[in-house]
Amino acid sequence: MHTIERQQEILNEICQIVFAVAADEYDELRLEVDVHANERLCRPTFSQTVNGVSESLPMPPEEESPTLLDLSLSLHKEMMSHTGGDVKKYILRIRDGKATVDFEYNEPPEMGRPDAS
Repeated sequence: MHTIERQQEILNEICQIVFAVAADEYDELRLEVDVHANERLCRPTFSQTVNGVSESLPMPPEEESPTLLDLSLSLHKEMMSHTGGDVKKYILRIRDGKATVDFEYNEPPEMGRPDAS
């Protein structure tokens, strides 16, 4: 599987975890995850906005499979393979049925790096 396709697959699985704890109707869902790949941990914060009011939500229990930790570490690995960038945080936003994701890096990606798949 090509790296970009795998990234999309992982992000879709993360979206499913987010949907599992969100309200049926929302303006926006936001998941912010600090990734510490070397320590094999991540620190997620999850919130939703409903009728203009934002509230924090708990993440699902880690015993669910695959876990947000597993998916976040897999996403980190895929991004490193694809761009050479060391992702330190990603922010997933879901609004109007569309998901967007922004990445912050410890080390920036290498511009023009060929797909490593």
